Amino acid sequence: MAETPPPPPPTVNQIPSLPWPATHMTDVDEDALAHCTSFLSLQDVSNMAMTCKYLQKVAYSDSIWRRNFSESWPQQTPAFASPASGVREAYLRRRTDLLLFKFSDPVVADFVTDTKPVDHILFNEKHIIFSKGPVIQVIKIDDWLSGRDSVVTLSDHSARITCMRLFPLNETSLYRSEEQWKDNVLVTSSSDHCIRLWWKGSCRRCLTGHRGSVTALSDKLLGNGTGKVLASGGEDGTVRLWSLSSSGRRGRHALKATFYGHQKPIKLMSVAGHKTSILVTVTGDSKVRLWDAAAQSAVPSSSCVGMTSVPGPLVNMKCHEQLLYLAAGSSVVVIDLRTMRQVLSYSIDEKLYSFEAIPSKSLFCVGSNNGRAMLYDIRRVKLSDSRAEPVIELDGGHTGPLTHLHMDPYKIVTGGRGMEDSHVNVWESNTGALISSLTCDLEEASMDALAVNECRIVIANTSRMEDSGVLRYRDFSNASCPAVNREGHYRAQYLTPTKLLLCSFQSQNQESTVTSMSTTTMSSATVLLLLTLIATTTTTATSSSPILGLDTFLSHQSRYDRQASNDSFHSLSSTLRRSLSLSSSPSSSLSSSILSLTLPLSLHVRLVGSAFPSSSATLLSSFLSASHTSDHFHVITPSDAASDSHRLAVRHSLHLDVSHSPSLASHLSKTLASELAKTPASLRSPLVSVAYDSIAYDSIDRIVRQDFEKQKPVHGVYLYFLDLGPQLKSYAYSYGSGDSSPGVTKCLGSIWTGSDRYIWIDLGAGPVDYGPALSGDGLLPKGEFHPLAALHGSPKAQKALLADLASLVWSAYQVLLVPSLRIPVQFENSLIVQFIHVYGGESGEDSKGLDWKSIEKTFRDEAEDNGLLLGDQSLSFKTYKVSYSECSICSFAIARSISSYTSRFFFDNYTLIASEYLDSKRLHQILSESAEEFRRVAGFPEEDFGRVLPVYVFDLDYNMLLLLDRYHQTVSFRDMVIAVRTRNTQTVSDYSCNGRHVFTQTRELERPLVGSILQSMWGVSPTHMVWSPRHNTTLVDYTWSVGQTPFGPFSEISSLSFVQKDAARRNVLLTSLNYSISSAVDVLESIAAHGGERKLLKRNRHVEFVQRWNFFKYKLDKAVSAMSHLDFEMALYYIRSSDHDLYAIHSMVYHASQELEASLVCFTDPPFPWSFVFLVAVLLLLGFYINSRGHKLFRSKSKQF
Repeated sequence: MAETPPPPPPTVNQIPSLPWPATHMTDVDEDALAHCTSFLSLQDVSNMAMTCKYLQKVAYSDSIWRRNFSESWPQQTPAFASPASGVREAYLRRRTDLLLFKFSDPVVADFVTDTKPVDHILFNEKHIIFSKGPVIQVIKIDDWLSGRDSVVTLSDHSARITCMRLFPLNETSLYRSEEQWKDNVLVTSSSDHCIRLWWKGSCRRCLTGHRGSVTALSDKLLGNGTGKVLASGGEDGTVRLWSLSSSGRRGRHALKATFYGHQKPIKLMSVAGHKTSILVTVTGDSKVRLWDAAAQSAVPSSSCVGMTSVPGPLVNMKCHEQLLYLAAGSSVVVIDLRTMRQVLSYSIDEKLYSFEAIPSKSLFCVGSNNGRAMLYDIRRVKLSDSRAEPVIELDGGHTGPLTHLHMDPYKIVTGGRGMEDSHVNVWESNTGALISSLTCDLEEASMDALAVNECRIVIANTSRMEDSGVLRYRDFSNASCPAVNREGHYRAQYLTPTKLLLCSFQSQNQESTVTSMSTTTMSSATVLLLLTLIATTTTTATSSSPILGLDTFLSHQSRYDRQASNDSFHSLSSTLRRSLSLSSSPSSSLSSSILSLTLPLSLHVRLVGSAFPSSSATLLSSFLSASHTSDHFHVITPSDAASDSHRLAVRHSLHLDVSHSPSLASHLSKTLASELAKTPASLRSPLVSVAYDSIAYDSIDRIVRQDFEKQKPVHGVYLYFLDLGPQLKSYAYSYGSGDSSPGVTKCLGSIWTGSDRYIWIDLGAGPVDYGPALSGDGLLPKGEFHPLAALHGSPKAQKALLADLASLVWSAYQVLLVPSLRIPVQFENSLIVQFIHVYGGESGEDSKGLDWKSIEKTFRDEAEDNGLLLGDQSLSFKTYKVSYSECSICSFAIARSISSYTSRFFFDNYTLIASEYLDSKRLHQILSESAEEFRRVAGFPEEDFGRVLPVYVFDLDYNMLLLLDRYHQTVSFRDMVIAVRTRNTQTVSDYSCNGRHVFTQTRELERPLVGSILQSMWGVSPTHMVWSPRHNTTLVDYTWSVGQTPFGPFSEISSLSFVQKDAARRNVLLTSLNYSISSAVDVLESIAAHGGERKLLKRNRHVEFVQRWNFFKYKLDKAVSAMSHLDFEMALYYIRSSDHDLYAIHSMVYHASQELEASLVCFTDPPFPWSFVFLVAVLLLLGFYINSRGHKLFRSKSKQF
């Protein structure tokens, strides 16, 4: 039998595929992996170490770092700090020391130049590039050090070089091959109106188009990929974009776009970090504009996507991601380029000359005019006040302004300006220690410029004595001899131990220098901190139940997040969250708890004089406590015109403190008697029944103010009642210079409201009278029945006198301490006042009575004194002029708004007089409807951000008198202010004081405009107006309309008292607080409509909701408490911080309600009634049975009967 042949071998496709064994990175031999890693670059090794712990162990192995060490420094051997340290630590230590210039034997080379100062220096691995006037010189470093010909001179420019930049060659049309990948192209701008591109020692492009000097170039090219463009700024204020991909020596067709908008020369340009098409430009006066190169349109100005301004001359700027760091004047601001709003602002006490920043490490450094450098940490700067405190002060003996500054993550290099200041100091940025001081050997040398590139530095000096200049180059890359530690005179000034400890407390996850302090210092600082925290916790008053540790937490949050930009709820510890969970749930009291917020305000009444017996304090307090109850804040004109609700959600209450001051009375009496002795004999006027000696208010005010200063710090208002005893003459107080005349009436009074929080009333002065002359409310009569005349006329009993004083206290509290809001005012970061002067003929040249600078100075003085603005608010003024003859809208508005009225005057007989006036409401309507057309005709831009208040002043060439609404020179509206004046200079008003009519100087608009701007911009009510809920109308009382107030016809003073300054800030806070409370009440009503929070919210959401709600309520309580202490900045922080919680509560309730409504099954069919059908069937069968068998059943029954 033949054998069966063996089967053929299987083909490849027939071989069964077996799974390969899984291989992981950890299966590779560690030595083999380290050998492969040794061929990677240092950056790749660092990235590998961050991948996982196993690869980190491999990346840290000595074999890899020994190879890197030997390649970097072949002549050196690793120096180990300890037996346990490895080669990696030795490598990093040496590299750090080299970057810090901690060696005394660098490579040093001098390049001798002429005496012209060096304007700019650029420095990279291969070249040193510097400019002097119109000439550029390029030094090839390797050839220079080798003694070969190394200098190339570029002299195509005909005027001074203004800016130099280096850009990668591969981003331009000059790039040809990969061999040129690491080459750079030099771009320069000049005062000869040209921009030139240089490569390989010659000019390859010349870009022309600017109509003046080219003052700035962008630090990077705009755009991504191919087709990148260069941005330039000129003296003509234009921004021009140039394509670097265009060919041709003259750069034809290179100009891609021109942007207009700046009014002054552009000084700096930078490309935003978050978007490469966004360009930031800044002028010398720190006007900032944001341009989007990708949004080019037919209108050049439309590419401007944002603008802002910073006070002070420009110093320097730095862009990082979406933030702009800008130094100007004596401040550094951080601006969010997405919103163009200031995120942070640091005020520095000294003028700045230089600025550098490392945004990635939240550090910036500034150079001041006294030769010091100051290092700031954004995370650690104390923001409790407007002044920033440096982390380290570097005082290195510079005698003049610190104009040269370099900063990197390792070191800070500082240099000054002047003949006696030619040395350069090198500081360690982490500790502030002085590493070295690099000096110049030239006599009477001054430093022109410096440049630093990692381990190398170039310093340009000029000496007039030796008639030469030197460019000194130092290279520490291969240095080996460590420098001796300097223990000289100059050193860094650190924060105190307590401040350092606070820094570490605020930034617990970051390394702090506090750990290097001694045990004794540390323990003492800890004790001080604990005492501070305990004092803060125990002295904080709040209406809610105190939660241990929450006040301290919020206090620290407010220090490093002053703008409350972050949600503090996420930073709460588990203990604090648990405490918030244990607090009462909002359902227990619904909206009653949040609607019961009450703002207590302290009023300290001081009785000065002999007319007040010892029991006066008790009686006065009893009168006021019996008559006063808590009341709500009110607004005269609500935000919703259809709404009649004038009441805000927040209440206020009076806390009264009455005391005697006998020592002050004697001092004031002597001063008053002395002033009366100086006055001449009074001349009796036939129009005035009583003649008063006029006493300047400041003689008494100076003494009262000194007493008030002794009471500081105070959390309230002081009210002084003065009884200075009988005097030989009748007197009253004057508030201005000069006396009354037939054409000018000077009103006298007995009240003064200070710029600080105090008021004094001299009950012995007068009695004076002022108010409406013919008819109207608010008259202050001369009779003895008015409280101000309590000491005049027949003697009064003690209780009657104190009852009058209680009435004055109550009136002062209502009008001065808790005035009604004129309008609700929302918080805006930027406040802009636009003065629009509509003039006719020669009236536009007459600035008397309409000095814009004076009006602006009034507000700026108060803003700089922390009197009007809150937080990071800014206030700016802009002036525009419009010719009445060229503005058709203006003439139409005036003609349409003129109305007439008649009045009778009693001369020999009744005479009927017809007069004209402007209807302000009709004029407001026309200006509102024609705002766009008016803006186009007037030629002023539309502001894209902030609250803008246009102030229209119609300066008409009319000879007749023309007022607004018959009586007013200015009228304020919610969105504008309208003023008018004609050639008529004065008129008799319908008011009188001291028995004489008050004359209105109709061409004097400065003081009326100040009052109207206060009403429209800040919602400040005039001192003679208060809303009365009992009368449901506005009450008028002119008692407090004399002295320091910009309101009413009885004062000539435009400056603001504490009443207007406090009201301006309080109104913003009350409006925000009212909105928060109203929104919270809406949330509670929505919860109640859904059956309560326990039914609406799931368990985990309910816990967070309770925590959020209690946290929100706690912040509102803290805001009210801060307002009661007149700490408006802290109140703003709490309100801003509570907005995060309110938003989170809104979101939780909204999403829960959506889920609940989605789960409801609506319009479903009812279940089938089986039981009913079964019952009916049984009954039917039973009936059918009876019907079929009934005759048999009934027949058998009948037989039985």
